[in-house]
Amino acid sequence: MGVSQFWSWMKRDPNKDKTKRKLGYFVILFIIINSILGSSLFYLPNLGVISSGPASIIAWVLIFLIAIFIMMYVAELTVLHPTSGGTYAFCKRTYGRFGSFMAGWLIWIAGNFGMALNLVAAAQYFIPAGSGSTFILQLIFAGVWIIVLNYMAYRSIDAGAIMLFVFGLIAIFVVTLMTLPSFIDFSGLFSGSFSMPFDVNNFHPFFRHSDLALISFLGLTLFLITEAFFGFEVITYMSDEVEDVSKIPKALKTATIISGIIMFFYVLGSIGTVSYTDYVQNLTPFAVQAANTMGQFGQQVVVFGMYLVIIGAAAAWPITGGRLIRAMSEDKLFIKHLSALHPKYKSPYKAVIFQTFVVGLFSWLIFRGEIVGWQDSYRSIYLIYVLISLVVISMILLAVPILRRKEPDVKRIYKAPFGRIGPFVL
Repeated sequence: MGVSQFWSWMKRDPNKDKTKRKLGYFVILFIIINSILGSSLFYLPNLGVISSGPASIIAWVLIFLIAIFIMMYVAELTVLHPTSGGTYAFCKRTYGRFGSFMAGWLIWIAGNFGMALNLVAAAQYFIPAGSGSTFILQLIFAGVWIIVLNYMAYRSIDAGAIMLFVFGLIAIFVVTLMTLPSFIDFSGLFSGSFSMPFDVNNFHPFFRHSDLALISFLGLTLFLITEAFFGFEVITYMSDEVEDVSKIPKALKTATIISGIIMFFYVLGSIGTVSYTDYVQNLTPFAVQAANTMGQFGQQVVVFGMYLVIIGAAAAWPITGGRLIRAMSEDKLFIKHLSALHPKYKSPYKAVIFQTFVVGLFSWLIFRGEIVGWQDSYRSIYLIYVLISLVVISMILLAVPILRRKEPDVKRIYKAPFGRIGPFVL
């Protein structure tokens, strides 16, 4: 499916056209890019610089080299068994009922935490603290988006795919808008002179630790920014809607490479235009970067664009979560009645409605932590989210060599390299 075909696909009326729609290559490519970029683009560079200084750029290169291999293994599983059960279905085939029970609930908890963290971040960036009513406004803001995003999932996979595709375009536009002015002074260029806001002096000292401390802090940075490639799982839950599943591996690898290049240059430009002091003391270094390179108006545009990108990252979970709950309900590992499909939209509408309330509860938990004075509640819950997600990813990766042994005769249209030892190394 090309771009022109995509627009024709969008204009079709699902209530009049009963043919089953399929997601083409460019659609799934931008869905994956949107899911990978997300809030990590604006939160994780800060964590990296605080931990390792400018040397955190090394961790960014390493994490995306690792991510490319992970995507290959996920791609093998996805095209092997394309299903709406996604990563849960992989674990079910690999580990049996108990293993799938553990994996399903861990995926569900991590997904709810992930969406709640994104929405709370968007609310706090869009409505910064300043008055006694800030908390109520942020809560309302998050609540409205929870309803809107889940409503799109309620309206079927078509509406959700369109939404994720558009958010993917927005993510690339916003990141490009933030990155290019870090290397090119466009106002000077228009007046006939060339200069770079990028300051190499910001990279001195490059290493803020030495010997074993250097390795330890780089390891810590690698752990903190692991979330940079989270979000890939959304395509595994939509794989049964893909027009040509054989293109999923290419889409996963291409999206990861594109996202990795974007992230590398963004982080490089950010470190080159924001001082280490501002990184440590300012909660929104991306806003400082925008102010330093584009002025106050540019800063306002970037902050608004950032909020849209974060919302875009949160938009994937209602689709993923609804399908996960339906698959678990059919296996009697969740509330059975949540497996029902909507008679008109063919979406797991009861699961989506349930998810709406659950994400609201998780979001309230994070907001509550801020109000009662939990020490850095956002960071604490973020770390819990990363730990749970890493456990799930480990289970998914190990499914590759196990299924190769359990299902040796099943035709594999794509086989990831080093499939028997790679997952153990990662």
